[in-house]
Amino acid sequence: MEKYRTLILAGFGAMGQGFCILGSRLLTGFEDIIILDIQNKDTSIIPGAVFLKGDVQDLNFLTNVLEGVKRDFVFVNLCSCTDNYRIRIIVSQYGGAYIDTACSMMFQKAEYRYSRLMPYTFQATENEKPHLICCGINPGMVEIIARKMILDYFPGGEQFDIFLYEYDEFQTNLPGEEIGVSWSPETLIDEIMLSPTFRILQGQEVEGENAPSDEVKSHMNGHWLDSRLVGHEELWNFGLIPGVKVENAFYSYAFRSEIMEVLAGEVDEAKRQLVIPGQEITIKGVDTVAVEVVERSSGVSHTLVWATDHLICQERWGINAVQFQVSSSLLVFLELLLQINEWDKGKLLCASTLPIEKFGWRYIDDLMIQYGVEWESGETLDCRLERGKLA
Repeated sequence: MEKYRTLILAGFGAMGQGFCILGSRLLTGFEDIIILDIQNKDTSIIPGAVFLKGDVQDLNFLTNVLEGVKRDFVFVNLCSCTDNYRIRIIVSQYGGAYIDTACSMMFQKAEYRYSRLMPYTFQATENEKPHLICCGINPGMVEIIARKMILDYFPGGEQFDIFLYEYDEFQTNLPGEEIGVSWSPETLIDEIMLSPTFRILQGQEVEGENAPSDEVKSHMNGHWLDSRLVGHEELWNFGLIPGVKVENAFYSYAFRSEIMEVLAGEVDEAKRQLVIPGQEITIKGVDTVAVEVVERSSGVSHTLVWATDHLICQERWGINAVQFQVSSSLLVFLELLLQINEWDKGKLLCASTLPIEKFGWRYIDDLMIQYGVEWESGETLDCRLERGKLA
């Protein structure tokens, strides 16, 4: 197992703080922890951590940080809307391992099409240590769950449909016209309002000509929901799963009606209204993520679901359910990265290509239990799209 002495965390917003809270035990195994953020932040929840203010997309700042770091480091990138590829190039030059939770944007370019962002994201660098990309809940954990379902329910199967459904009931009472959301408003607006729908249809990558994402009705647990067919990293990554062919895939995303109405309006108005509420604001609702896998030859399907209560997470850890899901999933992947030996040094991996056989499913299951990643049968939710919209 590689021994990393230093952990560098870029981004100490909602996800970065959730990562530190849930990963406190793991973080004690590093000699040094450095936290980077573009704004001044109180990092006292991590005793002994060094905080440096700066923009990780400023390559002079990033280079100066890495100049003072021992080579045995892992770089955890939780910044939103950054050019992760440029960052990985610099991390590679200094011999660091790397992990993030989302695709790369293009520096100083307003590009939101996944058909262009994903090939850009997967460009190789001259990294000595492993680089794991797109390793949160989705993208990330949903790919692991889809692979596990294929193995458990359809051994020997070759062609599949993989459908994702998410309904975030996040709710707060904020003054004025502000409306609370559970994660980065900037990235949320990018995905739903600025990116066209991207999906897999009859084995081909299909992307809408123009933004925004397509409006649909999705069904979950007895309710029809105003939803969006959102372009997302895991839809691209499903095509990389070894040994199978994914014929159809989509991601249906829904929020409460008042949030959906804002997302159906003007971008500038959404930027003004949508906010992440402070920790002192009481939150409620459940975030439900469902993965349905259909074997094409038999038509048989199975669904697993991860439902997490916002208020319970707030009362226990001071974070919301989405922060919990992303951070706990990331910690599972970080544990795996720390176990990688010579067999995948220098490789660029995502959850769809991670060589699970090198770890064993039992070890991954144990990590999920350790970090509270709890997927259960979701057959009774009856997840589906309105007639005529299903791939």
